[in-house]
Amino acid sequence: MPFAINDGARIYWREDGRPDAPPLLMVGSLGSDHSMWNPVMPALAERFRVIRVDKRGHGASDAPQGDYAMSQLGGDLLAVADAAGVQRFRYMGLSIGGMVGMWLLGNAPDRLERVVLTNTSARVDPNTFSDRIAAVRAGGMASIADTVMGRFFTPAYAKLRTVHHETVRQVLLALQPHGYIGCCTAIRDMRIAEALPRVSTPTLVVAGTYDVSTSAEQGRWIAQTIPGAQYLELPTAHFSPSEQPGRFADAAVRFLLDDASVEAALDASTLRLAAIAQAIALSDPESFARLVAEGFRQGLDAGELQALIAHSGSAARPGKTDAFVRLATELQAAHESATRPS
Repeated sequence: MPFAINDGARIYWREDGRPDAPPLLMVGSLGSDHSMWNPVMPALAERFRVIRVDKRGHGASDAPQGDYAMSQLGGDLLAVADAAGVQRFRYMGLSIGGMVGMWLLGNAPDRLERVVLTNTSARVDPNTFSDRIAAVRAGGMASIADTVMGRFFTPAYAKLRTVHHETVRQVLLALQPHGYIGCCTAIRDMRIAEALPRVSTPTLVVAGTYDVSTSAEQGRWIAQTIPGAQYLELPTAHFSPSEQPGRFADAAVRFLLDDASVEAALDASTLRLAAIAQAIALSDPESFARLVAEGFRQGLDAGELQALIAHSGSAARPGKTDAFVRLATELQAAHESATRPS
C-alpha cells in the first residue's frame, strides 16, 4: 500500500484512473475513508488520475495521539502529492476535506489548478466540536454513529439500505476514537476564513439543501467570499456525491476540465425540486400544486417527489407535510388520468 510520511505519520493514498490524465487529489469527510467517493469514481476515473487520501486518524493512515491542526492535514496532502510525483493538481474535498482545500488555497495556491469544495464550512461553533469530542471520549464511536449517519444522508436515501450506506457506517465505527478526536480538534481550532477573499484559484462550491452539518447557507457564504467562485446546490444531505452521483460528477468534471460553466449542470429538474421544497417550507400549497403539476408534465419522478416531501417533514412539526402528501397523490392521479390512452 502506498504511504507518504509527514510530521511522523504515515498517510495512505490510493491511485485510480488514467496515469496520463490530469491529477485529481481528494480528501473526504470527518468519519470516513477514501471509499466515501466510490459512487462518483467511475465518472472521475475516466477523466483523471485520481488520488484519494485517507486523512490522518482515518482509514489506513496512522492515528497519532493528541490534537491535530489544519496545517498538519494540509501538509499531509502535500506530502502525498510529492510522493505521487505531482507538482500541480486539481483538488476535491468534502467536509473536513473542503477545509483542507481552503487551507491549501490560502497557503499553497501555487500547487493548485482548480478546486471543488463540497459540503463544507469555513467557520464552525467551537462548542459543537468540544461537545462531540467529549461524547466520543466517554462512549467511543458507537455513541455518535446514529447521529452522524443521520447527518450524512437524507432519510429517503437511508431507507434504500445501499451497500455504500452500510460501508460508510462500518468505516465510521471502525475508527480509532483518538484519531477522530484529533480531526475534531483541527476543525474546532481552524482559522481559514480570513484568507478566502484573497483566493485567485478557480473554485466551485457545492452544497446540500438538507445538509445540517455544513449548511447550504455556509456554502453560499464561501462562494460569495471567494472571488469568482461558482456555486451549485443539490437536494442532498451531507454526502452530496453519494446521493446525487450523476449530477455531482457532471458538475465537477465540467468545472475541473474547464469545458463549460457549472450552471449548465444545474438542470431544470434540480431547480424545480428546490422550488417545491421552498413551497413546502413556506406552507404554500398553491405554488406547490402549480410546480408539481408542471413537473409531472415534464417528467417529474413521483418517488423523488415523495422522498422530498418526507425529508421536509422530518425537519418540520408533526403533521405539517400531511396536506402536501395528499395533494401530491391527487396531482399524480390527475396526471395519470389525463395521460392515459382513451
